[in-house]
Amino acid sequence: MKKQVLSFLLLLSFVFSVSAQKAQTQKTDASERNLRTQVEYLASKKLEGRRTGETGATFAAGYIANLFANYKLKAGFSSVANGKTNANFMQTFPFVTGVEMAETGNTFSLEVTKADGQKLTFTDKPAFKPVAFSPNAEIGNTEVVFVGYGIASDELKYDDYKNLNINGRIVVAFDGMPESDSPHSRFARFNQHAKALIAKEKGAIGLLLISRVANLENDRLAGLKYDQMLGEAALPTIIVSRKTGADILGTDEAGLKSEEEKLIALTKGAIGGTSSNKPLDSRAVASFKINLIKKQADAYNVVGILEGTDATLKNEAIIIGAHYDHLGRGGSGSLAVNSKEIHYGADDNASGVSAMLELARQFSREKKNKRTIIFIAFGGEEEGLLGSKFYINNPAFPISKTVAMINLDMVGRLKDEKLTIGGIGTASELKSLVETINPRSSVEATVGEDNIKVKTAVEEAFKREGFREIKVEVKDNKVILNGIVGKGLVVKAVNAASEAAKLPIKVQIYESQNVNPTSAEIAARVPFFLSLNEDGFGPSDHSSFYSKQIPVLFFFTGTHTDYHKPTDTAEKINYQGLLKITNYVSEIVKAIDGNPAKPTYAVAKSSGTTGGRMGFNVSLGTIPNYADNNNDGLLLDGVRDDSPAAKAGLKAGDKVVKLAGRDVRNATDYTFVLGEMKAGVEYEIEIVRGAERLTLKIVPAARK
Repeated sequence: MKKQVLSFLLLLSFVFSVSAQKAQTQKTDASERNLRTQVEYLASKKLEGRRTGETGATFAAGYIANLFANYKLKAGFSSVANGKTNANFMQTFPFVTGVEMAETGNTFSLEVTKADGQKLTFTDKPAFKPVAFSPNAEIGNTEVVFVGYGIASDELKYDDYKNLNINGRIVVAFDGMPESDSPHSRFARFNQHAKALIAKEKGAIGLLLISRVANLENDRLAGLKYDQMLGEAALPTIIVSRKTGADILGTDEAGLKSEEEKLIALTKGAIGGTSSNKPLDSRAVASFKINLIKKQADAYNVVGILEGTDATLKNEAIIIGAHYDHLGRGGSGSLAVNSKEIHYGADDNASGVSAMLELARQFSREKKNKRTIIFIAFGGEEEGLLGSKFYINNPAFPISKTVAMINLDMVGRLKDEKLTIGGIGTASELKSLVETINPRSSVEATVGEDNIKVKTAVEEAFKREGFREIKVEVKDNKVILNGIVGKGLVVKAVNAASEAAKLPIKVQIYESQNVNPTSAEIAARVPFFLSLNEDGFGPSDHSSFYSKQIPVLFFFTGTHTDYHKPTDTAEKINYQGLLKITNYVSEIVKAIDGNPAKPTYAVAKSSGTTGGRMGFNVSLGTIPNYADNNNDGLLLDGVRDDSPAAKAGLKAGDKVVKLAGRDVRNATDYTFVLGEMKAGVEYEIEIVRGAERLTLKIVPAARK
């Protein structure tokens, strides 16, 4: 009887075990389906790349808001209409989608007096186009001076303005560079903005750029494509046709081409002034008006709130965020040059949004969170972190009570279990936390002697079984194998290791291990190979929160050849890996939530990567606010610890208005001046701090 009861209990235990495993598998399958469904919708043709301010992005925001409502989250905001309060998941913020020429107020006229005294007047409207970033202006009857390519650089010992009287005049220059359009050209930083800044510094009041294309209508650089991050040009700027350029120079289009070829030839193999210093054979006087209208559109953050269950801790919040916008049909930000195809943005960042949504679903079903959890889908990230910048200044929950921000951006291409986590230095507890929670399944192999020899043998054995980066630790006369799953594999590999080391190894399989795990369970148990970065600043939305001294974690599976191209599509996502990351983040959030003490904010060590894409030779350690478009200086979100900016005394909230003797109105001016600076040389930097205007000394560091 006792034997029968024991057999029954063993059978019952087995049934319960199998049932539990089946339930867990079903739960895993459902979560993976959710992730796939959401990525496929967000990265579908219908949403046309989700560019901020466009219909596809609005559809995406509505889709996310509906899911928040289905999960019974509380709406982040409310509005009052007709005396009735309406809950709203959508937080609206303003966005400039582009510019257009007003119906009136855009004119251009040109009068040329030839050497023989003959006067010619030109009023051909298609001969000009204002550039999108030009300030509105009216300039009348002003002499035009030709300045070659309009480049002047002390660093390059090159000056198109040499010996020319520019003060109070309009300058005309060839658009582009005297060398190829290679981004590695020494002239690469002298774009239209830079030429306007140089012209202003030389005393000009307007800039005409001669189109590089025979037909001005086909000049893509003359299109009214607005980029909020670029800011406004230093001078009124117009692109004129090549025919108009030839008229200004008193020649024909063949003569214009010949002049351009002479300038290009002079720049090859030597640095020096150009032939633009010769006087024109004719005198040109121009008048023009520019009247551009900025096109406004609503952009959205989507905010859902899950209130905490603890009477005290619910007054603190953890934010889980991901940006949902992408690049639409290309243009600014695209790495597919001139492409007008849909940029689907499956990894960037439908993957992060789907993970955030799955976390919202899971946490809202469990309702065990002690602290309030706020789920945010940010808009405008690709345009300069616009949505997150707006949120931190207009929060749904007090920023001072926000204890941590988790950011998921590009988490869909997990490969070889490699996961990057940024921000681990922003709170003293975070490094230990992410390492402790890193999923693992362990096997202990006990040996009598020579653990190091066994360690090496075991590593080699598992490499032969396909585990290339297995973690093997030696502790207390035991070799601990982390990330090993499947009894058959363990026994086979350890026996091989024992034979190779010629040492007896006793294997202890933990009871929690499945004898025959599924592929999903195997993937879930293999630890991530973490690449940890301390820095809290970076090119994603967590940076906005760290600027407010909030601890952050940023999850990222790395860049790839499809980044910012139409080929970033849904079928390339590693959904099993995406689920694994989602579950990992869930455990991290639960650990932060379950600790009565909030994470202890710390000043993180700089990675020195912000701005690195610009290719500068020097670094100041500033964190610009690209969302600020007032064109009255460059607003700083922060400065890196122990950087040149910190040593100079710069602080978050300062506005840089002058650097190295040059005016700074926006990020574009700032980056151009930075490119002209040298490491180890002391410069003056002028800032506005509150009501004060201060001049400080700064010494750039060489970029590592």
